[in-house]
Amino acid sequence: MSGISNLFFKRLLSRLSSEEKMEISRWESQSESHRDLSRRLSDPGVIDHELRMRSIIDTERAESDMRRRIKDIDRNRRRVRRLAAAITGVAVAAVVAIVMLHESPDKTTIVKPTATRVVEIASIDDIKPGTSKAILSVGSDTIVVRDNADMAERCHENAAKIVDDKPLCLNIPVGCEFKIILEDSTEVWLNSDSKLFYPQHFASGERKVKVAGEAYFKVRKDDTRPFFVETADQMIHVYGTSFNVRDYPDDPCAFITLESGSIALSSIGNNGGEIHLSPGNQAVFDRSDNRLKMKEVNPEVITGWRHGRFIFEEQPISAIMRDLSRWYDFKYRFTDPSIEDIVFMGSIPRYAEFETAIQIIENCGDIKFSLENGVVIISRQTQ
Repeated sequence: MSGISNLFFKRLLSRLSSEEKMEISRWESQSESHRDLSRRLSDPGVIDHELRMRSIIDTERAESDMRRRIKDIDRNRRRVRRLAAAITGVAVAAVVAIVMLHESPDKTTIVKPTATRVVEIASIDDIKPGTSKAILSVGSDTIVVRDNADMAERCHENAAKIVDDKPLCLNIPVGCEFKIILEDSTEVWLNSDSKLFYPQHFASGERKVKVAGEAYFKVRKDDTRPFFVETADQMIHVYGTSFNVRDYPDDPCAFITLESGSIALSSIGNNGGEIHLSPGNQAVFDRSDNRLKMKEVNPEVITGWRHGRFIFEEQPISAIMRDLSRWYDFKYRFTDPSIEDIVFMGSIPRYAEFETAIQIIENCGDIKFSLENGVVIISRQTQ
């Protein structure tokens, strides 16, 4: 089994021996999903499409992931759907583009669209990627700003309405993103459907902000003024560092991921001690049991959204659709609850057209996207 992916590649090149052909036949006989994959990898149309998508998918990483997961899935006898492609010339070997889907059992998710689009969606082409935009609340006024320089100018114009001891509210709507530089030079990148509460000028003794949704912080170190970030359930004590906070109220868990430096967590309203994180640590707060768990992660995956990529590693389509709906601003529903449990692993460009994003997912398995009365419908291709 460890060499089955190599046999697929050799078959594409018409270099299989009789023994290797028999090995593929034995592998195909093990399950219908194996036979389905084999048929797909014999389809020139599938191969051609995957090569055209090379610039979109992280091919080297995807190939490595496929090899590792084929071993794991065979050992656990899970149902799997895989998509791989390869092509070669006389003297040059090309890159293999691979993404995977498999079904994970024992999960149930109720879809709650977060989109708040006002413009009617008549076709898939009407769904566009997000842009830089925020709504700043100054006193009783709300001001639309496009970037940090625009916001600084608007704050200057409305300086008389800003009270130092009252925090400003920066609201990032669905379908938007924003980067703000605070008065201490701390940088904050805010994802769609997020809010940041912060003062125009920090106090002399400490710096404190509050965030809801998702934000990446690059905090300017200042030993005389410690930096604190408050979420719905946690207080983050920052020691000069970069980290990501994901705390959407409609997500089952909240995530705090440390990229560099050091942070410490404590529960809101709890007098217990702090939990310190090291780079690569992720704290996961499960709202179902109010427990905090720690695990090791790759921070580059977690913060991929800040660098223009959606990176999904063993995430169910239900979670992926929540992210995509926040960014592309649309409503959606599944025709079959079992579809929500299909797990995807791959990479999608954040600024790609929505049609490109769903094509990547569609070509990884049995999922099909359509539009009905302005709502994106996710169904199985076999329906």
